[in-house]
Amino acid sequence: MKRVLFYLSSFLLLANVAQAAPGIVAQGRAFAIEACSACHQVRPGQKPPPAVHDANFDEDVLAPSFMEIARTHGTNIEYLRKHITEPEWPMREQMMDDYYLYDIIAYIQSLTPKPAAEHPK
Repeated sequence: MKRVLFYLSSFLLLANVAQAAPGIVAQGRAFAIEACSACHQVRPGQKPPPAVHDANFDEDVLAPSFMEIARTHGTNIEYLRKHITEPEWPMREQMMDDYYLYDIIAYIQSLTPKPAAEHPK
């Protein structure tokens, strides 16, 4: 029963992220600046942080900007959740409460490019 309630509450939380209120997006932006901007360009116009050295391949790796992440994965909430909490090397695992996580995801989604309006013919 606890598992069913957990999955139900997770589903409702994920559904709400897609329709995030402006306050949630603003809070996610603040959390992202605090937790992610050392490696990622979080805001448009922000100077990109320096590349991170990957000792496994002896190369410097530039973390993708949040705008790039939004363009490629902004509508996939589960992908964003998984890759923040269980990232690929060289990104470190992010240990954060779901409250912070889903606010950051809402902020990333807010950066997703909107489809161009169709022009009348």
